[in-house]
Amino acid sequence: MNAFRAILASQKPDELKYNLEIMLPAMNLDERAEIMNAGRASAPPEMFQAVLKLVEQVLNHDDWTATKSKIGIK
Repeated sequence: MNAFRAILASQKPDELKYNLEIMLPAMNLDERAEIMNAGRASAPPEMFQAVLKLVEQVLNHDDWTATKSKIGIK
């Protein structure tokens, strides 16, 4: 997971956005929560908010609701 985080952190914003659009829907809930929590811990708040908006757009309603619950966001 550390190697995966390092790869994500090394990407330009447009690359990261594109890759997250593809990866997040393919992840299971635990994987998605781990990535989201790591992002929350390391990204500036405005960047994390942008990622939340992206996640909401790329997941179906049930997956988005479960993800928010898992990472403690209302």
